[in-house]
Amino acid sequence: MPLLRWLASVLRASLWLVVNLGIATAAFAASAAMFAQGDEDLRVPATLLRTVGAFWLYIAAWTWVVRGVFMRPPPPVRPQTSKVSGQQAARGAAGCAANMVAVGVVWVFAGRLADAAWAGYHGGGPAHPARRLADRAMVLLQAVAAQPEYYVPRVLGGVAALLVLNGVLTRLARPPAPRSSRQKSGQESGGRQSRGKAPAGAAPDQIPTRAGAAVEKSHGGAHRSGAARRSSREDAVLGTLRYAASDNGWWARQGSDQFPVRIDADADGPSSTQLDLARALVQRAFEAQLRGADAARTLAQARGIGLPRFTIAAASVGPDAGAATPVTLHLRCDGDPQHQYAVRSTNALHSFAPA
Repeated sequence: MPLLRWLASVLRASLWLVVNLGIATAAFAASAAMFAQGDEDLRVPATLLRTVGAFWLYIAAWTWVVRGVFMRPPPPVRPQTSKVSGQQAARGAAGCAANMVAVGVVWVFAGRLADAAWAGYHGGGPAHPARRLADRAMVLLQAVAAQPEYYVPRVLGGVAALLVLNGVLTRLARPPAPRSSRQKSGQESGGRQSRGKAPAGAAPDQIPTRAGAAVEKSHGGAHRSGAARRSSREDAVLGTLRYAASDNGWWARQGSDQFPVRIDADADGPSSTQLDLARALVQRAFEAQLRGADAARTLAQARGIGLPRFTIAAASVGPDAGAATPVTLHLRCDGDPQHQYAVRSTNALHSFAPA
């Protein structure tokens, strides 16, 4: 459920936020102690330590908001295949400047709070909040040192419980895997309907481009009545795989409302590498769509589309080439429905480039 996924994402990000806040607080407290000494030799290391704490605190807060609350996935790491445009360079420079300003604000205000807390600890009397907090921490440390056989197992158990909780929340926060093909009866009826026309997921046959024509031809061959006899097999993720002798390929998710997947293999069947890539593509369809859209965005903007949004119309896994087995996505752009954008990955869906 979306609400459960969101709660799990926020809780998981909050766990890491607490850990990172502890690290940043230690850095600010150490820098405040160095600045309070008044020694000029300590000003440089204190400044460096406070800068590290400011960066750490800002990144922790940014990660909690963006990755936890808004659940935005990290951008894919893709090789630079073209020259950076002036607009991209300006946008990157503006983002970097904004982050540096935010870190500077954190440096100043969090640093002042750390200095005030350190001054209150030393000269604010026993009623100062910083002094009381430090006294409680000292009492706890003394208790741990006095009875390690009691506290150490509990501390280790708490750490283990947090790791288990983090693993459970990480699993719950993952986006759900796309549903596989329909049940056998639904597949049979969908297969009968596909003989008269292409299924809803096979929209590439409406895109008049050379790449789209190739997909249309092979996809149409997979559904053409009177075609050569096909063999089929079942897969837990891909559903029913059917071999189309007319285009020497295996088709999955036929007759479903999801995009079709073609695997370039002969009648002996796809290799394990091809099947693994096809399963990963289906299970991580949203992630693959985002990475493919990044590769196709510059092409769409060059055609005058300001804010292109893409959906996967079809996908294909090429001949087995080991780790470099190609996976091609055929994307449809909402603002340019008459044009198809083909992007390809040769590194197991980690990045895409225009095909």
